[in-house]
Amino acid sequence: MLVAVGDVHGRADLYEAMLAALADDVRRLEPASVLSAQLGDLIDRGPNSLDCLSLAAAGLSDFLDPGAAVEDVVLMGNHDDWLRMALDDTLGPSDVSTWVNNGGNETFADFG
Repeated sequence: MLVAVGDVHGRADLYEAMLAALADDVRRLEPASVLSAQLGDLIDRGPNSLDCLSLAAAGLSDFLDPGAAVEDVVLMGNHDDWLRMALDDTLGPSDVSTWVNNGGNETFADFG
């Protein structure tokens, strides 16, 4: 079974509800294995970017019984890449402007 979630943009409430619903589907369908892909853009725009990163790190497997055959994969979107570049000190001035204009301020506020 393949499940994919993308563009949660700081909405941990919706992301957590989606993971819980997907876990219910996995329990109901009982597939032999599950590949869970987070397609990026975890942060920005919404109020809880840090919680979204934590949920992605834990993955769908955190919502299922231990030993469930789940592989969690997290990809980076452009918003996540802006954060990575900021942490690596490689974010250029034009990237900062683009990031701020596309929800970066919400992430800054969430991170304190």
